[in-house]
Amino acid sequence: MPMRLLLSGFAAGLLAVPTFHQLAIWALYNAGLVMNPPFSMRPVEPFGLPRLLWISFWGGVWGMLVALILLARPRLSTMVAAVTVGLLGAATISMTLAPALRGLPMPILDPSRWWRPFLVNGIWGFGTGLILATLRGRMR
Repeated sequence: MPMRLLLSGFAAGLLAVPTFHQLAIWALYNAGLVMNPPFSMRPVEPFGLPRLLWISFWGGVWGMLVALILLARPRLSTMVAAVTVGLLGAATISMTLAPALRGLPMPILDPSRWWRPFLVNGIWGFGTGLILATLRGRMR
């Protein structure tokens, strides 16, 4: 059961990127609130993978973290765990470590930019929670 939950967490996080995360970016991009377009297939370092695949992979890794939390706290709501990981984990890393590794300025230094990562990663967490809850329902 734990391995199935971990794989389901990975699948949920991976699928939530194109369906929730990128659709949120699409809406923000079309509203003129973000500069980078969604569904980018531009290669990213270090492996030259298309950006959408790269961030989908990391969405899956974050989904596995949600699954690990649920294994440790089985009574915790799937939605609460997923949204919390999106808001606190993924958003914080996207504002600090990710840009630092790429040599880019960190949005954490500019409070007027904080809302974007929290909104987009919170929506990713919501999507991950919905997908994972559905998969967990089928696992039982």
